[in-house]
Amino acid sequence: MTILIDSNIMIDFLKGDKNSIKKMGEITSKNIPIFISTISIYEVYMGIVANLYLKKEYHQKSLIS
Repeated sequence: MTILIDSNIMIDFLKGDKNSIKKMGEITSKNIPIFISTISIYEVYMGIVANLYLKKEYHQKSLIS
C-alpha cells in the first residue's frame, strides 16, 4: 500500500496544522510508503512564511494578555 499526499496537506503540515501533523505521524509510524505530489518552491516558501507569521502573531497576543 502506498499513499499519495497532496501538496495542500504538506503545506498544512508545514504550517503546523494539528490534524495534518497527527495524520502524517500515523502514516510514518506504520512505515507506509508515501508519494508527495510536486510542490513548487513558491508553495514551500509560502508555507514557511505563513508558519513564521502565525508564530509571530501568537507570540504578540501572548505578550498582550
